[in-house]
Amino acid sequence: MTDLPIAIKGIQSWEDAALCMKYGVHPWLSNHGGRQLEGAPSAVDTLLAIHTHCPEVFRRCDVIVDGGISRGSDIVKALALGAKGVGLGRAFLYALALGELGVDKAIRILKNEVETTMALLGVSSIDSLGPSYVSSVQ
Repeated sequence: MTDLPIAIKGIQSWEDAALCMKYGVHPWLSNHGGRQLEGAPSAVDTLLAIHTHCPEVFRRCDVIVDGGISRGSDIVKALALGAKGVGLGRAFLYALALGELGVDKAIRILKNEVETTMALLGVSSIDSLGPSYVSSVQ
């Protein structure tokens, strides 16, 4: 029905990420802010499980992470673990209380945090990031 890419939001397991890959859609890892079900796995836990059980998902799909991202270091961690992008809705919703200036400030803060994290890792390009930069990956 469409040639546009399709993402399935709410993926919380490597098995569902593998199904997304099988059917040609992109997994959007989200536990809906952890509000829907106490004890739901974090998006980072799901990224780690995908690395362990079906790493080919990262080669064949654009994995998006939503939830649990509140700092620039969280963005770098998600990208290092194979995410192509992250969702930051809540951070910008709160910043919007101060209008355009608040959103601009939030963007500058996150940009600075990402750049600082990458500098501390000794990485100058997002393309250089990989799982070895995250200590919980063997």
